[in-house]
Amino acid sequence: MPDTARGSAAKAVVLGLMTDIGGSMLSSLAFFMFYGAYLGATGGTADDLMTLARGNGIDSPMALALALVGCMFSVLGGYVCARIAKHSEYKLGLVLAACSVVAGLALGGVGEPDPMAGLFSLLTVASVMTGAHLGARGNRRASRELTSMTGS
Repeated sequence: MPDTARGSAAKAVVLGLMTDIGGSMLSSLAFFMFYGAYLGATGGTADDLMTLARGNGIDSPMALALALVGCMFSVLGGYVCARIAKHSEYKLGLVLAACSVVAGLALGGVGEPDPMAGLFSLLTVASVMTGAHLGARGNRRASRELTSMTGS
């Protein structure tokens, strides 16, 4: 039987944020580990890896791929948040999106502001809200299934 009881809003936002930020960070870490292993196997140096990490602009294929993976984890974070909360999915999605944007800006590093930070912030909000929408649809579907099973 589907569980339709309301969940904790705080728990939903925290777990959604952990999914979004944690997943994005772990995927980036995995990419650089695998790329470092590839460089080591093909005669590259640690300086080559550091050059890649620092030197590629936002329009590089690597940066775009990492941004796409980050957006997918933002969608997943929004979905997790909505499915755990089972209420106020869009409101909690906005809270999660704001937390994700702040965390992303805070983790972005110190120095000159990135001119693309605004675009990434908008992408984050759109991705989280897409996940919240998908989670809300899942919650409504589970509620309808419960209603049809109990006949009330």
